[in-house]
Amino acid sequence: MNTKTDSAAARAASRDGNAAGTPEATRVLGRFVAGLRHDDLPVEVRERARLAILDWSGAALAGLDSDSARKLGGLVDELGGPAEATVVGRRARVPALHAALLNGVQAAVYEVDDVHLDCRVHPGLAVVSAAFALAEREGASGRRLIEAVVAGYEVLVRLTIALGVPHNDWWHSTGTAGAVGAAAAAARLLGLSSEQAAGALGLGATQGAGLIDGTEGKALAAKHFHGGKAAQNGIWAALLARRDYLGSRTALEGEWGFLRAFARGGEAERLALTGRLGDEWYILRTIAKPFACCLSSHAGIHALLGLVREHELAPGEVESVEAYTNPGSYYMIRNPDPRDELQAKFSLPFCLATAIVNRDVSYRAFNEKNLFDPDVRRLMARVNLETRREIGRIETLVRVRTRDGRTFERMGERRSLDAGAVLEKFRGLAQGVVGPERAGGILRAVTALDSADDVRAVGALLAAD
Repeated sequence: MNTKTDSAAARAASRDGNAAGTPEATRVLGRFVAGLRHDDLPVEVRERARLAILDWSGAALAGLDSDSARKLGGLVDELGGPAEATVVGRRARVPALHAALLNGVQAAVYEVDDVHLDCRVHPGLAVVSAAFALAEREGASGRRLIEAVVAGYEVLVRLTIALGVPHNDWWHSTGTAGAVGAAAAAARLLGLSSEQAAGALGLGATQGAGLIDGTEGKALAAKHFHGGKAAQNGIWAALLARRDYLGSRTALEGEWGFLRAFARGGEAERLALTGRLGDEWYILRTIAKPFACCLSSHAGIHALLGLVREHELAPGEVESVEAYTNPGSYYMIRNPDPRDELQAKFSLPFCLATAIVNRDVSYRAFNEKNLFDPDVRRLMARVNLETRREIGRIETLVRVRTRDGRTFERMGERRSLDAGAVLEKFRGLAQGVVGPERAGGILRAVTALDSADDVRAVGALLAAD
């Protein structure tokens, strides 16, 4: 190995390659995080942050009794430690690091957590899990929690866009970029200086991990782990940075940094990392998911449900369904024969079939009864999924053919629930986990977060009765 030649090649690649267009990005983002203030945020940004916290709360309640949460929860109980933070739906308070991990896992299980329209990342898993646990540990106000959530979403989403879509051929960005976003949220929560915040981002970056192999089949427990572990890693980063134990302040853009290691995007995507920072708010393009499945399926479900309802199509009338999606979405949702509830969430054939039979694709639709229902299975076999490059990344074209020879088609797009629908979604997710009175109390508390002196009062509502 010729070290001199290799180093020269690396420096040239750094000038011309992945890190181009991002000068001093780590420090720029550190200054942004340190300087972000609640009162300077647009009203709609603060509202979106509150909705993100509520959506995360509902997702974590839904995942409380999942297999992944039970197993990790047992280990957390075994490890013990100081009672610093709430695990949603549980009585015992645990160390903030453990709460962030377990809440992130619970919120991930049923695929009802939020996701971003512009990139494949689930920001709430890493950011809200970290910010809420640390806010309870520190006795922070609701205003500081909102600042932390906004800071984390902006850094995480911008970094994920900069990584480029092909990053996800190998890596799960909720884990890789998630640790950096969680570090940003935790740094803002702790009120770190700009240099400390940049150092926290560096420590988050060096902990970024999460294989895409963990998002398929029996390995989905690993996918559940990614966001929570990123949240935990972000808290570590910020707590250490508060003690001036700092990571590299060129960790993102540097010659041997995060973008050089992980990014597979182009120049335009890399510019998103710091472009219009503080003017364009990426949190506003977060999707509160209406359906409990992979986001790549959502456009097709929207289109099909629209056709079924408009033309009052009964399951027995449907001869076949054709769905055309962008190649970048196909690999996540192509499974034609899911054999368990988690695989079904990554199967567009199942999602479309159950949409026709039950007109319901909420998390309660993903159970063995529906998965092996003869009518659902019959329709799954009649779904033909193909790719077309001219189909947009957030679109799916659906064509339904009926037994009497009619044909209907519609182009669907991914879209978020509005604020009112997020509240209704929360009530649905909380049903059976907490009573209506407790659910109403949580809604009121999150809505009034801006005036909360200590978020531990909200944590008490999220804990078990």
